[in-house]
Amino acid sequence: MRLFASRLLLAAAAVLVSGSVAGQPLTQNFDDVSTLAGAGWTFVNNSNPAGTTGWFQGNTAVFSSQAGAAGSYIAANLNGTTFGGNVSNWLITPTLTSLQDGVVLTFYTRTEASAPAADRLEVRLSTNGSSANVGATDASVGDFTTLLLTVNPTLTPAGYPATWTLFTATLSGIGAGPVTGRIAFRHVVPNSASNADVVGIDSVNIGGGCPPPPPLVMNAPTEVGAGSPNRVASVASIGGATYAWTITNGTIDSGQGTNQITFTAGTAGTPLTLNVSATVGLCPSGGGFANVTVLPVGSAVQFYTITPCRMVDTRDAPSPSGGPALATGGPDRPFPMVNRCGIPSGASAVSANVTVVNPGAPGNLAIYRRDGVLPGTSVINFGVGQTRASDALLQLALDGTGGVRVHNGSTASVDLVIDVNGYFQ
Repeated sequence: MRLFASRLLLAAAAVLVSGSVAGQPLTQNFDDVSTLAGAGWTFVNNSNPAGTTGWFQGNTAVFSSQAGAAGSYIAANLNGTTFGGNVSNWLITPTLTSLQDGVVLTFYTRTEASAPAADRLEVRLSTNGSSANVGATDASVGDFTTLLLTVNPTLTPAGYPATWTLFTATLSGIGAGPVTGRIAFRHVVPNSASNADVVGIDSVNIGGGCPPPPPLVMNAPTEVGAGSPNRVASVASIGGATYAWTITNGTIDSGQGTNQITFTAGTAGTPLTLNVSATVGLCPSGGGFANVTVLPVGSAVQFYTITPCRMVDTRDAPSPSGGPALATGGPDRPFPMVNRCGIPSGASAVSANVTVVNPGAPGNLAIYRRDGVLPGTSVINFGVGQTRASDALLQLALDGTGGVRVHNGSTASVDLVIDVNGYFQ
């Protein structure tokens, strides 16, 4: 037989009172459970057989409230029935006169830490006016036939949250409204010899109908280059909202359903448009719109950081990005710079750290785009035997190869290391 503190929580036996009318939104923090009946709340204990407790004031010896004074929550436990019986203990709101699709119910619930047995809580809806009819047995639901949600529906041990956890239910399927009805919380657990411990409820809020949606300001670039990827558009984050995005002359790459997407631009000369609408439950919560000008390829570039990555090291075994060391004289050596280290094929330039190692003579290196001509400036200068490093922006070939050429302006060979840390596109 299980013995724990929640067994010692005693409250008045089941009470049935008529429900008074309440407007919406309705907020209940359970500061004083003894006042609930007078405010239109209804208590029905259909447990079989009925035990010594119904719903009662929270007990800080078991756990404290989610908000407010430590005991300001409402609770029910296995003593709603006798040991081995079936718990069916109802807590019903006052009559609500503005129930309609989109009305949102939120509340917090929990059980005690290391609860020895599984609990379950149902949230049910009746649209039959002020009726508090839940039937007369532990299995009946009366007029509360619509199940809005269940906490721990499979009665899994440790399946009921042991810390205060927010739950949300959005009314739907009511159709033309508003209608009058009530919402009920039902502590429902079979065989209290094996199941049932204690549940607490706090900070109940039942909203009104859908409020007028606010405008959403979209943050998006005003200009992009044709085909440029990884562009970002966003709107403000709204708690519990889902976001539906659409695009013309472009492709959404990621983020659909959230408040921020990345997208790839389409063709130049055709407007790119972005639209987003936010929804909380069934309620629209605003929308945003942006027009983006698409310029020719290579226009309106932006910088993207990457994790630093070694792109070239001529001290390595011979390869297109490795050895041998840069020789003096002869043609300038090409190096590929895309489709590695996170640099995409469409990149126009990279941000890099250029290092010379083991120069046999003083000199300099010039690095220029692979399909370009040797410039009159150098990227780095060095002395004999001197290891030196310099940050540089390296333009990449425009012919689709995406590479660079390196000119060794020394009279001796030198090793080259290039570490990339970002790119422009």
